This record gives sequence, C-alpha cells and structure tokens, in this order.
Amino acid sequence: MSCFQIATTAEERDAIYRLRYDVYVREFNYPFPASPERLSDRWDASAVHFALKDGEPLLGAMRVNCAVSLAHDEAVVERYQLGNVSGCPLENLYLASRAIFTREARGGRHLRHMLREVFRWGSDQDVRVCVIDSSPRLVPLYERLGWVRYADHFQDAALGERVPLLLRLTDHDYLRSISSPFCSVLESGELVGAGEDSPIGGWLTKQIADGLG
Repeated sequence: MSCFQIATTAEERDAIYRLRYDVYVREFNYPFPASPERLSDRWDASAVHFALKDGEPLLGAMRVNCAVSLAHDEAVVERYQLGNVSGCPLENLYLASRAIFTREARGGRHLRHMLREVFRWGSDQDVRVCVIDSSPRLVPLYERLGWVRYADHFQDAALGERVPLLLRLTDHDYLRSISSPFCSVLESGELVGAGEDSPIGGWLTKQIADGLG
C-alpha cells in the first residue's frame, strides 16, 4: 500500500531530486541544468516536499512553495503576478510544481492518493489559491479540474511555453458548477471522478510528468 509523507530529511529530499532527474532528464530529455543524477533548483530550499512511497521505493513527488518565500524574486513575482492574484494574501497563496511519478506508478491509484493528500494538506494549512504553470496543450484539461487562466504566457528555458493558472480552493460553488473532481477532495477528503477509466483520470495518468512541471 502506498504511503504519503512530507520529506523532512536531507536523504528523503535527495531521493526526490534523483527521481526528478530520472523522469525529466533521462526519460523526457528536458534540458534542465542538473548536478550528476540530481535535479534541484532554488525553490527547493523553501518548499514543502511531498513523497509517495511503497515501502522504501519512491513512487512520486510534488512540491509546494508559499508565495511569501518567493516574493523577493522579482522575476517570479512578475511571471506569476503574485501581487495581484485574486486579492489573495501571499501567506495563503501557494505555487505547486515538479509533480512526478515513476513510470510504473503512473496509474490512477497512486495519482488519486497524491492529489487527495496534497489538497487535504492545503485545506488544513488555509491555502486559498494554488498556482501552477502548464503547457498550452494541457490548459483545457486543467480548466476542467478547476484552474483558470489569469496571467500572460511565458517561456521557460527547459519546458518551453507555459501558461500560469490558478485554482481557488475555497470556491466550492465554482468547483461544483464545473463538476470538478477537486470539489469532493475539499469537502470529504476523497477524490471522486478521477479514476483510471474516467477521461480526466486517464489523461492525468498519461500526462503527470508534464502537467505541473
């Protein structure tokens, strides 16, 4: 059975950096600058790192950064328009990125577990807005989940064209209006409607390595 946890030790974070390298560089050939067999960047120091494990093997990972920790970086503030995101205070605004899974774990069961636990954590931490950036071809599918466009596209040196998107975690009326699977996460802690056989779950299963970047 998979186990969700926050990576708190240097060894646990190092395992995440190694997994990123395996997926982004070895498997998908993205031109990230990387240390030998590790992929890390300046956001990692202030991030909360989530890990999904099955015993010792690491199945997947994801990180989130509070906007407060990134507000000193003018390029990040401009790119994500952090001073003007739905009127949300920076302490309640988080940026999610580097969502990855091993090839063997890119199935609906592990994905549902990760999404459920990360959004449960966000609700507990009073996260009101979650920002991501997406490749243009995946934007309609993120919009189906509940994210909306709010800022101009930008060019990422490794991933190419990216589109900033935001999700209002507390806007349950909007999530209900589009039948977002995240509505059930926020209300009951369970992710409904994103199984492997559903259109959303099937897409997420295939695209998780590219989706959140």
